[in-house]
Amino acid sequence: MRSRQIGFALVTAFVLVSALYTGEALYYYALCVMAGILLISVVSLAFISIQFNYLQALSPASGTKGETLYLDITLYNDTLFIFPYIRLHYQLLPSREKSIKRSASFSVLPRSNARIREKIDCPFRGRFSIGLMQVDFCDIFGIFRVTRRLEANQWQKPLTLQIRPRIVAMESLPLPAQEVESVIPQHTHQTEDTAQINSLREYQDGDTLRKVHWKATARTGILMIKEYELQATASPMVYLDCNTLHLEAFDRLLIEDLLIECAVAAGSYLLKAGLSMDLVVHNPQRAQQHFGHLEEFGALYQYLSDFQFAGNQPIEGILLDELSQMYHVGCVYIITQEITAQTYDLLIQLSKTSHIDITVFWAHLTPEEDFPVEKLRMIYEMREHGIHVVELTPPLGLAGKEAAT
Repeated sequence: MRSRQIGFALVTAFVLVSALYTGEALYYYALCVMAGILLISVVSLAFISIQFNYLQALSPASGTKGETLYLDITLYNDTLFIFPYIRLHYQLLPSREKSIKRSASFSVLPRSNARIREKIDCPFRGRFSIGLMQVDFCDIFGIFRVTRRLEANQWQKPLTLQIRPRIVAMESLPLPAQEVESVIPQHTHQTEDTAQINSLREYQDGDTLRKVHWKATARTGILMIKEYELQATASPMVYLDCNTLHLEAFDRLLIEDLLIECAVAAGSYLLKAGLSMDLVVHNPQRAQQHFGHLEEFGALYQYLSDFQFAGNQPIEGILLDELSQMYHVGCVYIITQEITAQTYDLLIQLSKTSHIDITVFWAHLTPEEDFPVEKLRMIYEMREHGIHVVELTPPLGLAGKEAAT
């Protein structure tokens, strides 16, 4: 385009100089033609930029990790004039292999439209701006170009794609032990898992069929429900490491996805087991969310789907701040992206001086053969001291690992 502009300017200058120098009518006619071309270019460019109309949509509007969506961008020309050249610039999800930004050029005939359809695979959880970002318009002679940045207009912002985390079923997870001598749980929940049957009563609306005493029902002809002696167990604490700002952009997406997916899976397992749970984050201020029943899993899932990582405190600092709190619970789950020497020391101390079940979910991108010897030693010794260490690596994450045993 720049070469056309230079060529047009040189020709116009030559015709103008020739007209002024010679006074020949032919050069004045040529000068009028050049001025007409210039006027048509400016008018057509203004017309195209004003009449430009488009529609973009995601189908479906949101998705879950592992699903496939489609981005549709349709460019409309409802006028009787041709749109000679329009270049659309749009962006897709971040990727290590492909560029996030794409572009496509069109010439749109009168009363017709042009369409872009992009397949979008959802490789990780998160919220992303996606779709049309910028449009370049060119006049019919290809002399001038105008750029419109759509994100600058509030009514023309890119689409927002929310990808929710998967709900991966854990096969097993260490659960809080019954209350032991010298340990008084600060948060307790009543459970029937190991309780004795205390009495029988008639069925009432809302009772689960799992509590039906079938022998008594057959004997009396009335649905009889088992009443249990309830025993207290400690409410598990789940600590989510939110310090991911130091990671590279794409690595950060992968790690955050693993951390959130693990938190969702652990929460689902605990609530299905009839246990309440407390989710603790330092993001950067400390926040504690309590979920007491399986019916509250939807709230937990929504909270983690929308969660934005903004922590600036390393996991060892969090554990040091929370150490006194941990001594009053029966089970601790730590979901982190780093295991340091300080983390190792704190967890070994906790396991030696308490009756707490400790599980560490470690999300990382490093192949096991590249682990430093010191890191391997720490993991081995933690497992020797009864600390469950579960490694999470993409792309399968929890789906490709057995839960801690």
